[in-house]
Amino acid sequence: MPDNKYQIFISSTYTDLLEARQKAIETILSMYHFPIGMEMFSAGDEHQWKVIKDTIDVSDYYIAIIGHRYGSVDSSGISYTEKEFSYAKSIDVPTLVFIQNRDAATKPSERDESIEKQDRLNSFVKRITEGQMCTFWDNTSDLSTKLAVALPKAFTQTPAIGWVRKNQRERYNEPLRVLAADNAILSKKLANAESKLSDLSSNHEQIVCELEGSLERAKIELEKTRERLWEHEEAEFIKRNLGGVKAVLIDFFEEHDHTYTSETISEITGIPHKYVTRHIDSVPGVDRIWCKDDDDMEIRYRGNANRQKLKNMGLQLS
Repeated sequence: MPDNKYQIFISSTYTDLLEARQKAIETILSMYHFPIGMEMFSAGDEHQWKVIKDTIDVSDYYIAIIGHRYGSVDSSGISYTEKEFSYAKSIDVPTLVFIQNRDAATKPSERDESIEKQDRLNSFVKRITEGQMCTFWDNTSDLSTKLAVALPKAFTQTPAIGWVRKNQRERYNEPLRVLAADNAILSKKLANAESKLSDLSSNHEQIVCELEGSLERAKIELEKTRERLWEHEEAEFIKRNLGGVKAVLIDFFEEHDHTYTSETISEITGIPHKYVTRHIDSVPGVDRIWCKDDDDMEIRYRGNANRQKLKNMGLQLS
């Protein structure tokens, strides 16, 4: 169970996508995060639109589920789904978009009769697909599966602030407070040494040498303290996101049978390079076939034999 809990805003039309919304809510809850959406708003109310914006403001991620209806529109003719999407993009909330395949089987009530709304929906879909990567789905089960894969990737590639229990926050903060205090003491010593050194005349060579030695020792101690601080922060990041890193690597090797360098895998998946080299051995069926050092290696996936195993593991890790 992840320590950080994320608030995830779900945006879509309503009556035609009730089942899809429910599946999305269940999937997010199964991952121990917080779904939130229009179930608590009344479309068309200007006050409620402010509530919607305020809710998106404090959400960590935004999900748009697009079907075959444009939905309710405001006085300017823009649907509330499109308004929510535009607002989330404008404030840089990480967005994930799931579009139902345009040839998917639907009921008549699940498509717009109005030609004008059909045209607006098509323009909206075109705008989204031209502006970012989108995931296409056929039915609600397919949507749930793809959502469970996409969210851990988003958590890894664009980590958000999220929520943690107060006792967990204190546990994380205590080592940081100790290291920060050490850092402050050493920084003060360094500043004092530099100040004294600058005030000395050139005739006090022995004192200058002693102070220079103290200055170098203070710099070394300060650097070690900073390294410990960084190592602690990195360890906590890996602890919270290891499942997501593995899920992304497994998903990558499901789709690629070739030999890649660790740098290439990092560029394609968006995983920082140091996490690729550190955790690549946890993916079954993957070999390091050439390795100059941890910063430069070649990685090969042994073929299709482990593909189903990778796929199953990917679903479990999600």
